[in-house]
Amino acid sequence: EMYENKLPELSEILARDISEERQKKIQEVFEVKYANARSNNKKRRGEYMEVDLHFHELVDDISGLKDRTKLDIQLNHFERMMRIAAEHKIKRIVFIHGVGQGVLRHQIRSRLDMYYPECTVRDANPREYGAGATEVFLGQSSF
Repeated sequence: EMYENKLPELSEILARDISEERQKKIQEVFEVKYANARSNNKKRRGEYMEVDLHFHELVDDISGLKDRTKLDIQLNHFERMMRIAAEHKIKRIVFIHGVGQGVLRHQIRSRLDMYYPECTVRDANPREYGAGATEVFLGQSSF
């Protein structure tokens, strides 16, 4: 049973800004990404996953999406990848969020604090990722 960290469903997030037609397209792209999550958008080096949350990595055509919508889509992807990691007993994930205004980094960090207290969180290796990534070690008791 999950905690109360439910974000709106992707469809609800998208419904705020864009036509139904484009909504369907973005959702299709996402379904493919999530279906491939076990192989794609994720480098399995041993027990290790790398997830790029840069928006253009997630959605091809970003025109007309408000910042809040983009952020929720990114957080939606973050949560789904945390779930997949737990299912696959992956111990370490690097989320690449970029530097920017630090909004996404802050949101991820506070969600990790609140909902994943058993995880250890730190800045990812700056030589590998620059300043724009967060490394998460999943605790044994991960949901």
